Amino acid sequence: MVDLRASGVTLRRRGRVVLRAVDLHARAGRLTAILGPNGAGKSSLLRCLGALLPFEGQVRAGDAEVRRMDARRRARTLAFVPQRSELRAALGVREVVAQGRFAHGGGGHEAIERALEEAGATALAGRRFTALSVGEQQRVLLARALATEAPVLLLDEPTAALDVHHALKTFALLQRLAAAGRTLVTVVHDLAFARRFADDALLLAEGEVVCAGAVEEVVAPGPVGEVYGVAMQEAAEVRFEELTP
Repeated sequence: MVDLRASGVTLRRRGRVVLRAVDLHARAGRLTAILGPNGAGKSSLLRCLGALLPFEGQVRAGDAEVRRMDARRRARTLAFVPQRSELRAALGVREVVAQGRFAHGGGGHEAIERALEEAGATALAGRRFTALSVGEQQRVLLARALATEAPVLLLDEPTAALDVHHALKTFALLQRLAAAGRTLVTVVHDLAFARRFADDALLLAEGEVVCAGAVEEVVAPGPVGEVYGVAMQEAAEVRFEELTP
């Protein structure tokens, strides 16, 4: 199992400070949500955690500094799921998921099929990636990340384009992966989803950490009111559950 630790992460872009001295500890076996209003720096922080942006500070996966890993070791350790795909080539879905096997030198037919099934994308396997809807593409990108078998998963709003059924299935899968010992860090826009499914949370505002800890301490009236300017009501709500056969 691999913990992910960020220390003093600072990001400057075009002369503007996007993130300022952010610390984060994402523990193995737990789902950590990154929260905050639009422009808070959530996606930028996630990309720094995956060494996809240049930054000051340090990010360690286990005992290794992420930026000092070679590309193959990093891909075996951390898998990143973007909010939207930039893939334009008309690859088949299985070809896209198979990209997740790069770090292992290819192969891994069983891992690919298992990843498709876990992500609810098996029915899409015979189609072209570019012919899919945004939500369907998101499930395939999740399958690609799962195919890496990396112990750390970084996800940028993985349910943003999904309908409620697939959103619930995705969060249920993330909980199972955490329970199996993986480290999950995901940007979450919906505070209700974060409160329901995450174990821990980090709340950003204007690139700085406002609150971090157990999710019930972060998604709470005080921090939510301070950052979002809304009153959080602890009351009964409409709730959806997966139907079981």
